[in-house]
Amino acid sequence: MKMRLHLWNGSDERSAKKFWVDQLQIPRSNFTKTWFKPRGRKDNHPNGICRVSYSSKAIMEKVRNDLATEFMP
Repeated sequence: MKMRLHLWNGSDERSAKKFWVDQLQIPRSNFTKTWFKPRGRKDNHPNGICRVSYSSKAIMEKVRNDLATEFMP
């Protein structure tokens, strides 16, 4: 599992990564290069947006199904 952090210019990359590492209980080494958005507001997402990618289609489908089951009424 690899994570890519999407932040806005002016965001604190170190504190945003710490937030996601703590929330997701994953090693910092799972993060790839951070992508900085040139425009927009960071007010709604002060810790950025974390994009998850998998190298296995089977794992990706399992995660999608688990999320759908948990968040669907």
